[in-house]
Amino acid sequence: MAGSQSPAENDDGDIYGIVCDQVHWLLTRKREYYGCPDEDPLANAQAVADDGIWPVTYQMARISEKLRRMRALTRSQLKQQIRDTVFDIAGHAIVAIALLDKEVAEEQTEQ
Repeated sequence: MAGSQSPAENDDGDIYGIVCDQVHWLLTRKREYYGCPDEDPLANAQAVADDGIWPVTYQMARISEKLRRMRALTRSQLKQQIRDTVFDIAGHAIVAIALLDKEVAEEQTEQ
């Protein structure tokens, strides 16, 4: 499901914009897949807190898992598989940033 299917590339030559659009598309698709409501896209990521796990730590663990998988891949393997794994890492990093930002915003609201 990772970055293998993606929106059409824009033609303005902004490679970073294209890749960011693809990561956004991936995260949105995964959110739909996991049944997260539009009003709380972080609901699934935050659910691990019910098990006593800080959601940011969980995202970092998922990134570590993806890095281990990527280290096991070789150049002779499909580049698409490596690309998909890197997209997964980017997605988990973005979710971690969003979780941290949400925590900081909530803490500032409490003060």
